[in-house]
Amino acid sequence: MSALKPDFSHRLSIFGTEATAHNLNDAIGTMAYQATNSLTLVSQQFLGDDEATKASDEVIYWTIDAAIKTVQDMRAIVDAYCLVEYAKKPEHQAAA
Repeated sequence: MSALKPDFSHRLSIFGTEATAHNLNDAIGTMAYQATNSLTLVSQQFLGDDEATKASDEVIYWTIDAAIKTVQDMRAIVDAYCLVEYAKKPEHQAAA
């Protein structure tokens, strides 16, 4: 049985997937903006009394779930970046 290995490069910087501080900043900034705005939209559901414009519990749940997964993606990107930076240090290159 083969392992599933999807390509998630679309989640990274539009400038490329090279592990640079600029690309890390761009990717994390974009993802933070996405998560923050998703949660802002959800928070608006709890203000006001207009039931006609309220999203269903299912929509709210999946929006929060998407924001959580985006934050988890951010953590994974930062972890991967740290591993690349760690491997660049001379004392770790000799062991590789």
